[in-house]
Formats: sequence, C-alpha cells, structure tokens
Amino acid sequence: MHLARPVVLNSVTQPIPASSFGPRRLSFVLGAALCGIALTAPALSGVTGYYRFPTIHGDRVVFAAEGDLWQVAIGGGMASRITTHPGNEAFAKFSPDGKWLAFSAEYEGNVDAYVMPADGGEPLRLTFHPLPDEIIAWRADSSAIVFRSRRESPNRDLNIFEVPRTGGQPRKFAFGACALADFAPDGKRIAFVRFSWETRTWKRYTGGTAQDVWIGDLETNKFSRMTTWDGTDAFPMWVGDRVYYASDRSSTMNIFSARPDGSDIKQITEHADYDVRWPDSDGKSIIYMQAGDLWLVDSAGGKPRKLDIQLPTDRIRQRERVENAAATIEHFDLDKDGKRLIVGSRGELWTTPTKPGRIVQVTDSSGARERLGAISPDGKHIAC
Repeated sequence: MHLARPVVLNSVTQPIPASSFGPRRLSFVLGAALCGIALTAPALSGVTGYYRFPTIHGDRVVFAAEGDLWQVAIGGGMASRITTHPGNEAFAKFSPDGKWLAFSAEYEGNVDAYVMPADGGEPLRLTFHPLPDEIIAWRADSSAIVFRSRRESPNRDLNIFEVPRTGGQPRKFAFGACALADFAPDGKRIAFVRFSWETRTWKRYTGGTAQDVWIGDLETNKFSRMTTWDGTDAFPMWVGDRVYYASDRSSTMNIFSARPDGSDIKQITEHADYDVRWPDSDGKSIIYMQAGDLWLVDSAGGKPRKLDIQLPTDRIRQRERVENAAATIEHFDLDKDGKRLIVGSRGELWTTPTKPGRIVQVTDSSGARERLGAISPDGKHIAC
C-alpha cells in the first residue's frame, strides 16, 4: 500500500504548535478532517431485523433488536417496540406467570437487572453493582429474578444470584461457578451449566471447560452431571419432567431433551446449517434464535417454523450521516522521525503530520476493514 495515491479529505488551516501534539491535538485534527458516510436504506413500512435473546409466554414473544426490546405474536407479523432507551436492552425473560418481564439494560449507564409489567411500563432497577448483571431465569413462583454476574469472583467466574421482583438485596447461590440455569416447575431442583461460551467465536469445542448440564436438588444439596457429551450442552430449560437443552452432538447445535438422570435423549430440531442459539421455553413451546431469525417448536416435538417478523423501524443507523472518525480511533503509529502518523478509525486509514498540514486518506473501501497501520522505517510504505 503506497502513499502515492492519496485521497485528500481536508486541510488543517488553524496553526497548531508542534508541542501540542498528543491525544487532544489528534482528536482536534481528525475531528476537523475525517468522516465516514453510512449507507442509505430504502423507506419501508416494515423491514426484517436481526433478532436475539427471545423469550416466550403463551402467544407472545419478546426479543432484542436494534438495542431495544420488541414484542410480537407467536404467529409473527409486525412487531412493536417496548423499550426506547439509547442504551442496550437484552436478556429478557417472561416470569412463569406471564405478568412480568425481567431484562438487563443500561438505563443508568451500567448493565443492571430491571423488571417491568409484561405489557410494558416504567422499569424498576433491581441491581446496582458496577459489573454487568445478565438475566437468565426466574424462580418458579415468579417471586424472584435470577441473574449471572462476576461480582463476587476473584477469578472472574460467573455465579448466579437471585433478587426479589419487588427489589432487595441479591442473594448468591452457593454451589460454585454457574452461567446458565432454569428451575423445575416445583422450584425444588435446578438445571444449570457451569461455564459460559455463548458468545465464543469458534465452534465444536471439546476442551476441559466444555459446557455440560448439571442437576441440583436445592433441598438435599445433591448435584449430578446430566450430560456427558464431549462437546457443548447448554441453555437448559425445564419442561415438565424433562430437561431441554441445546447441544452440538448433531454437529450443528440443535435442541435435545432428556430425563434429569440423562437417560432417554431425544432430538427435537434438526437444523443442518446454522446453530440454535438462546432458546427459551414457557413449558409448552420453545423459541430460539437461528441465523438471525426466530424459530418456534412445540416442546413435544413437531416441525419447527420460522416466525415472519417485521420491524416498523426508522433504521436510524442506516440513514446517511456524517461520523466523527476522531471519536473512534483504534490505533496509530508514528514514523521514526516523529513527523507523521498513520491513524486507523472505522475500518479506514489516514496519515496526518504532527505539525499543521494536510491529512491524507490512505484507504477508502467500505466493503473491507483496514486496521493496525504501520509506517515503514524509510517512511515510504504502510503495512496494515
């Protein structure tokens, strides 16, 4: 990549002393000269979105898209937005009685646990710790919300806690590391997974921290491992006298079920292309994410069906806009003479002198990301 074919974006006309070079000066220079233009999207009454973290109760599904929570009927159709905060809302879970919706949100800047009426309304904040609190389940009687957090682990292991629906001091479950869980309908037993690999970027892991489903009796404090597959068994869901879970024992992650002792394993879904992700059940149906869509299947079996969901959204992030690339600088490199910088931001590279002068755009490729630019010792080339 040569500097002989630059694209001039702007010139810095304000005299800036060389001694002022540093993060503030760099921000000023790039803020004046760099911008990124986003693509435009056609105006539609409803568009297809990317749907995550679904939860179901009866004929209603709530999911996350565009950083907000939405609800839609199990038949699909036009969804309606139920949160509007600029921060992210995710990990929603209907209470077993269907009256409440717990979720994690950034209303006060941090990721904390909140609860609101299932039909929407003002959320009640339940946790106040600096570390993220992610909702994973409810108590079977809808009295408390269960969330996972690293708040009390010196090794950053996840543990699970419960907090009353009406607010109060969280209580830690004292059986060690735990990342995912669900309670039996009688509330006396728990199905759980110790390790968290839900956001990993690789597949078919069979190492020492591969996920397995465990069963715990909360009255006798007896625990046993339900699954023994070398790969991943995760997202336990207690339905009647069986535990449903996602497993990659079929190569692609699918839904399976078994008795709590691990016997009588049955495969519920048979996807062969993309993994099942983030399933949830209300005891009758199972909703799950697959390839950015939501699918529904009866817990007793049958053919899964994809929900045709449309979002009546203004697509604000797809509208043409000017971005301040100086606000998202991810890397820079100084040449050996200290006279010029290569700067990376928003997937593009620029060069800028350390003294007032012309800023040059080195790359301009919206379909690819260029990063980690470095200037050659002779100052004539850039590697990235």
